[in-house]
Amino acid sequence: MSKKYLFFIFVAVLLSMAALASALKQLKTKSLQNVLGSYSLSNTKNNLFKLKRIKITSADGKEMTFYYENGIWYFEEAADYFVKDEAIKNFYDMVKNSILIEKVDVKLSSEDKLNIKTFDENGNLLDNVNLAGENYSIINYPDSNFSYKISNSEKLSQNPPDWLPYPLFKMNGDLLSAINVNGKYVTKSMLDEDEVFSEKLKGFSDVLQNVEYEGIVGDELFDEEYAPAAEKKEFILYLAGGLNYRMRLYFDGQNYYARISAEREIIAKTEVNSIIEVQNMYYHGWTFLLTPEQGKILFGFDFEE
Repeated sequence: MSKKYLFFIFVAVLLSMAALASALKQLKTKSLQNVLGSYSLSNTKNNLFKLKRIKITSADGKEMTFYYENGIWYFEEAADYFVKDEAIKNFYDMVKNSILIEKVDVKLSSEDKLNIKTFDENGNLLDNVNLAGENYSIINYPDSNFSYKISNSEKLSQNPPDWLPYPLFKMNGDLLSAINVNGKYVTKSMLDEDEVFSEKLKGFSDVLQNVEYEGIVGDELFDEEYAPAAEKKEFILYLAGGLNYRMRLYFDGQNYYARISAEREIIAKTEVNSIIEVQNMYYHGWTFLLTPEQGKILFGFDFEE
């Protein structure tokens, strides 16, 4: 074969390789353009009615698992307590609206990324993504080398309290008509007449306007591991209209806990029944860890000088 013929073959190969490289570059650009504008959790969005489980893992390995059962979302690591409606709505909004905006040259470090996995009713994985950056605006897929900037992720939170309904208890102090503490019954008007008790009642009532909690444990586990060694105190709060709240408080020498139930007087307004049903759904079966400040005030309230 002549050298001239070999030269033409060599040139043809080079031209073919250049054409191939150009085609691959165009294909990659076109592919990237096709990806941009697509949904961040596309498989979850396309199967939203099948979404039954969400698992969020923070960079330090802490997990939050939410599961859907009989029309309600529950928080597995929080003693299977309820997920706040607003929090799950925010997640749905992100799934339905978050899209890939642009490719970014950012490598997600294991120190700041948040992993989200979604599953259907059979436990099949729908999406597996890593999020990072301000407002979790950067996304990476474990099977991809690319990262993208996304929209509509600013309401996502890895903070467990943001997924729980708050407050635990909320009461207008003006509706309080009487209090029973460990069997001692006193009307609010009697307490108001005494300067010392009136001041105590004010601090007590202020806390009851917005009782917070820091943790949850199931009643059975609490009765087995915490209650036996704890001091106990029981309040019954009598409100206008025939609605009462029974609050059982516990102090184990370090932490304050509360159990709450809504009850009704023999004679009560008709709407009290529906209030009791809804509120007890959030109370029955769980014991709540109170904040130290509020727990101390509630547990310390009594009628003694």
